[in-house]
Amino acid sequence: MERLDSSAADVVIVSAFGRGNWIAMELAGRGWKTTLVDVSETLGTYAPEDIEGPFGFLEASDLTPSQKSRLEDEGELVFVPAGMTIWLKEGPIECRGDLNRLQLEKRGVSVAVDHYLRRLGPSDRDSERERRALAKKSFRETWFAHFAHQIASPVVRENHEAIGLGAHWPIFAPFSIRQVTAAGLQKGLKNCQSQGVNVKAKAKVREITFNAGSVESIDIQSEGAGVLRTRSLVWMLSSLEARNCPPSVTTELFPRGAIEAEWYWARLQFQLEGDLLEDQLPVHAIVVEDPYLPWSHTNAFVFRKRREPKAIDVWLKLPAHFQSQAGRLAALTKEVQAILERRLPGCKATLQTSTDPSMVSRVLRNPIFNEETLEHLYLRRASNLFYCGPEQWEFSDWLGQYRPQNQLLDRLVKMKAQWDASDAKAAARAAARELKSQRNEEKSP
Repeated sequence: MERLDSSAADVVIVSAFGRGNWIAMELAGRGWKTTLVDVSETLGTYAPEDIEGPFGFLEASDLTPSQKSRLEDEGELVFVPAGMTIWLKEGPIECRGDLNRLQLEKRGVSVAVDHYLRRLGPSDRDSERERRALAKKSFRETWFAHFAHQIASPVVRENHEAIGLGAHWPIFAPFSIRQVTAAGLQKGLKNCQSQGVNVKAKAKVREITFNAGSVESIDIQSEGAGVLRTRSLVWMLSSLEARNCPPSVTTELFPRGAIEAEWYWARLQFQLEGDLLEDQLPVHAIVVEDPYLPWSHTNAFVFRKRREPKAIDVWLKLPAHFQSQAGRLAALTKEVQAILERRLPGCKATLQTSTDPSMVSRVLRNPIFNEETLEHLYLRRASNLFYCGPEQWEFSDWLGQYRPQNQLLDRLVKMKAQWDASDAKAAARAAARELKSQRNEEKSP
């Protein structure tokens, strides 16, 4: 791409709900002229818990300290010493607990599965070899490996086929949950500004202009904004979220249209009553009734402790059409109540009756797709256009967002090296022309 005028940004990042904060600050820290266009308000109003989603933060080996620091700046990270907990009827598997190996043995988890899942980085040749070997074994032998591939994935498969879904979720990594607030989320944008990012808050995207196979500019509605010329564009919204932009924007970026998720995460807020002590409540757990049945509905759900005493959120993975079926949600709520009361003897679980719609809500920012649906997604290609939205996430948590951003950062750095080399050549040519012109003037009588 040719050098643009000096007012152009090196990169414009279109983001929502804090998705692009880390990479924006990382690029600005490397000297990039970075503009962050935050369109959260155009996508609707959500409770902070809905924005955060059901899963916490697994510190995989390939993540950077600055990624963890960015999350800590926006909300309190509560470290869970026992790690990720899978709460079966027979008892828990605490992935970093002192009795971890004994718990795994009692649940029939083999040494081979254990060794495979303790790899905390992205897939490599060795882990792929182990994965293929496990895929040939019976589901009863390997269910825990399939579970680690499926439970947090934004793509759904049958349980016994889940081990073929990309990398496994590193459930043995150090684990924390984040207690978020609306103020903390706003603090994230202020942190970006303090690090030299040009933040356009409460923005709307009106148009994207292409020229000769590259993005040339983006027109946004925001205070002090308008047409922003840029050398590159990072798009961090899903195709469905892009529908909140003018149709021309959606058509430019997703020529075959948006795709819709077949599944979603529903959040139910409960208050627990009884003799249960506060410190007896797990901070976070994935409750599994039967590991050999589908990991959805009330057979496998996420239990997450809230800030308020004896208050919890329960997240259910449900078919998308349940969003409009109040009767089914009511029936599932009763099932969850019964399960909680069985698991926590002497405790009564009551669904909160507040009129706040976030008490029972759907989370559009963590969609779950069938594989066939994702295959129908068609992205507009341009030399300086990059997609890093929910359809590109590896998992429905911060790790799933950060891994693609690490890969994107590498691509952007390489592209900038090409720009710098091209700019250096152009500057050398300009200097040579100037020198030649000066010499010609000296020779003139």
